[in-house]
Amino acid sequence: MQKIAILSDVHGNVTALQEVVNDVKKEKCTETWYIGDLMRPGPGVNDLIELLKSINMTTFVRGNWDDVVLDSLKGISQGKKISPDNPEIVYVTILNKYVLENISPENLKLLEDTKLREVKEIEDLKISLTHNLPHDAYGGDLWITNPTENFDKLFTNEEGQIDEEIDIAVIGHTHRQLMRYSSKEQLIINPGSVGMPFSRREKFQENLDAHYTILEIENGKICGVNFKRVPYDHNVELKLAKERNLPYNELYKLQMETGEPHIHDVDMLIDVNEKYGYREQVMDFLDDLDLDD
Repeated sequence: MQKIAILSDVHGNVTALQEVVNDVKKEKCTETWYIGDLMRPGPGVNDLIELLKSINMTTFVRGNWDDVVLDSLKGISQGKKISPDNPEIVYVTILNKYVLENISPENLKLLEDTKLREVKEIEDLKISLTHNLPHDAYGGDLWITNPTENFDKLFTNEEGQIDEEIDIAVIGHTHRQLMRYSSKEQLIINPGSVGMPFSRREKFQENLDAHYTILEIENGKICGVNFKRVPYDHNVELKLAKERNLPYNELYKLQMETGEPHIHDVDMLIDVNEKYGYREQVMDFLDDLDLDD
């Protein structure tokens, strides 16, 4: 039997990933697929990649937050020229700057070489791996309550036609564990988020344990889809963030306590950006890029 660990959306959380890695080893998984959004807003950079390599990572597809790190090198954020007057873009750029200052050349190249989609064949099962849609890592098309026709897009080929030979689509992005089917009864799996689990349902949001999923395959049959939740010490992660001088450390602390990200809390970002001079740091970062107009 093949036991495949599926991980997604670590978002820089070293401590959560370490505990998931420990659990993957305990489960004796044969390989690991990573489904995007590895870094930011947490303190992890190179150590995240080393942890994934320690559990035989055979696939790494690119997420939207991975894209944004690379876009910063071009002076772009969220499809637009980086503007130090936009508090959200300042937040994103400062965190990208932190990653780029700490990542090794080898790991930066690994990030650059990732694709938006990988297709694998495991014992006659054809499996599509994407962070979001096959040709778009961004957007809310695959929100968990969206209609089936949205999820059918996961099975399209480059011509936009449904590829009925694909049996399973594995996705991330929404930070929720999910299993559902397409209109052709193809299986869809979301392993949830290692580092930023989230739910709009208050009772579910109280559990901020790390998510991942084990897919079991034997003789061409799906023998199990095991959704796992792994507890970890949030205080250890916060101590690490402080030791590494993580930008927006107080916002990361709030996220650890509530599960709520603060990327769109403009008023809070304005206050923090002013307090730490992040706007000016973004301007210096753009000057250092020395981009042609």
